Amino acid sequence: MFLDADDLYFEDACENLYKKIKTANCDLVSGNFIQIKNKKEIIKEWDYLNLKNKEIRINDISEKLDLFKVAPSVWTKIYKKSFLDKNQLLFEENLPAEDLIFVTSALIKSRCTIFLDKPIYFYIERDYSTNLQKAISDDNRKEQLSNYLKAYELSYNSVKDYFINQEPIFIFNHLVYWLKLLKRSEIKYEDKIDLLNESYNILKKFEDISRDVELECIIKDLIIVKEFEKALKYLDCL
Repeated sequence: MFLDADDLYFEDACENLYKKIKTANCDLVSGNFIQIKNKKEIIKEWDYLNLKNKEIRINDISEKLDLFKVAPSVWTKIYKKSFLDKNQLLFEENLPAEDLIFVTSALIKSRCTIFLDKPIYFYIERDYSTNLQKAISDDNRKEQLSNYLKAYELSYNSVKDYFINQEPIFIFNHLVYWLKLLKRSEIKYEDKIDLLNESYNILKKFEDISRDVELECIIKDLIIVKEFEKALKYLDCL
């Protein structure tokens, strides 16, 4: 199991996840979480999963592709160590979004996955508006923002064969998040243009996706037609 340093487990989290993975003899069991934002608790809802009896069990990810849409965090989950060892599931070195790559690979390799609609984790959302958070964040570096794109490309390539008549929308959601990182980054203008150019290849894959997000017009009308300067100007105005 994994716990971020600034988050909290429920007191019975380890007991509940361990008991479930042992009795079900599964490779991976995931619980739900409560997000703490501005001192308010928000329980995550997964209506699109059509949960029955507050639990889903699958033997192959193709049975429930919507599980890819669940927050791709290594926390909230327990993994069988022999499963990780057998499939050589390790974290990518020197890349951000390592949770996304690791969890995506685990869901693909797992031959028994259970999702429990039971909160076991408190996720404390960080406030990026403070100077302190900006100072300690690597997201201000061009290299780091470039590495995010590499991580998304790795994840896209690992799942694309499962999405025959559609693109993996959960990857697109991460790309929207990446644009927000780019917007608040303090790197040079020329570096931001270079990064938008670098993002073209993966964003182009999602040109047929329609989403009600404020950044969609920047992606569809500007970035994927290589109007990078206009895209950056529009992004800065939001």
